[in-house]
Amino acid sequence: MAISGAINGALSIAFFLAVVGTDGPLPIWDLRNFALDLWPQSFAIGLMAALIPGLLCRRTIRRGALRSIDGSVPGVGLLMKRAAVSAVSAVGIGSFVVILGLWTAGLTQIGYAPAIIFKALYGVILGAFVTWLTLSLLVETSAATDPNSTHTGDLGGR
Repeated sequence: MAISGAINGALSIAFFLAVVGTDGPLPIWDLRNFALDLWPQSFAIGLMAALIPGLLCRRTIRRGALRSIDGSVPGVGLLMKRAAVSAVSAVGIGSFVVILGLWTAGLTQIGYAPAIIFKALYGVILGAFVTWLTLSLLVETSAATDPNSTHTGDLGGR
């Protein structure tokens, strides 16, 4: 989950730089604004932080290194549906909470440094949470907590 958070934080910074550049301060509500940019960021993080770890976990379950909650190997279609739900939920919940906070605070602009730091932290937190939720719905938790388990924790190895 930490890796997912770090990747999503780095991608958040990269896309922020590509869209906004290095000019500041940024308007909160105008065209090319800080608040509106939360929607595509939340969607992309919600989608990829669920899909990629889900597919890696599926591969590990197929190899027998982890046990799924129901004992079966999750299908790719199921993982894609969950990733889509995650993406829409991230936009609906994540963006809404942040935009509500910005509106409640009465902010009309944000400095460049606070904006990029916020976007990175938002990416880290949302990415780690979505990955944790995705994996917790796929993998039997006793494999991670049982000291006699043969689980290695490797979701990406051979």
